[in-house]
Amino acid sequence: MGSADVDWKNPAAEAEWIGRQPRAEVVMVPDVGHFPQARAPETTAAAIGRLISQVTHA
Repeated sequence: MGSADVDWKNPAAEAEWIGRQPRAEVVMVPDVGHFPQARAPETTAAAIGRLISQVTHA
């Protein structure tokens, strides 16, 4: 989630809450809004890569 996401009053708190639900990793991307995959593709890809690694090595 982008730290500048205007959809939430407190993006970090929203991300933490969402991340606790499925025990997911929360990745906050500084100075990025609602679409971090478009504004910070390298950061997003790295997080997705970690998820794939966890799922395929579980």
